[in-house]
Amino acid sequence: MARFTVQMTCDNAAFADDMTGEIARILRTIADRLDLADADFYQTIRDINGNDVGRYRLAINRQD
Repeated sequence: MARFTVQMTCDNAAFADDMTGEIARILRTIADRLDLADADFYQTIRDINGNDVGRYRLAINRQD
């Protein structure tokens, strides 16, 4: 079973003026990184200002 999880806090200045725009920007960044993924990984999510706002994880269980 494979699992993808994302958790993000949206209560700092980067989200104040355009919360949905910042979330969309972050999700596009995550999607770009997922395009390159071929193994499990765990990453920090950073807002446009460089602040740590969460984590995402891709867990792939493969049977060889």
